Amino acid sequence: MSAKSAVEFANWLKKEHPALYRRAASAADSAASEKAAPLVGNSRAGLGETDSGWFSSFIGAAATLGGTYLNLKNQRDQLKINLQRAQVGQPPIDVAGTPILTTRVELPAGTVEKITQSAGMNINKILIFAALGIGAFFVLKRA
Repeated sequence: MSAKSAVEFANWLKKEHPALYRRAASAADSAASEKAAPLVGNSRAGLGETDSGWFSSFIGAAATLGGTYLNLKNQRDQLKINLQRAQVGQPPIDVAGTPILTTRVELPAGTVEKITQSAGMNINKILIFAALGIGAFFVLKRA
């Protein structure tokens, strides 16, 4: 996940679900403080790294807390439905037989590297053609 999309997600979460944002930020803060190493030079290991940075901890905590939140919300909704059914004399819905849908999005190992490498190669090709075009322009302009 890029830093921009992580920040956009954090801003959305803060706006839409502030309690969940606060808990995820708190979990990321405590994870970052546990991973923080003593100062080495001018940098602190664990801060800003892609694998163990604050945003990675935040996203992981938000995903875990979000799953828990959704499970609790579903249970509360099912309880409300069953209470409404009981009030009109209907039997409760058996939620044990309902399918559980899980969603998990993961990129295969190395995919991000391949994408960034191919993007870099395309940029290099564009720069080469741009340099050749500019050079040709100046050569033709002199003639």
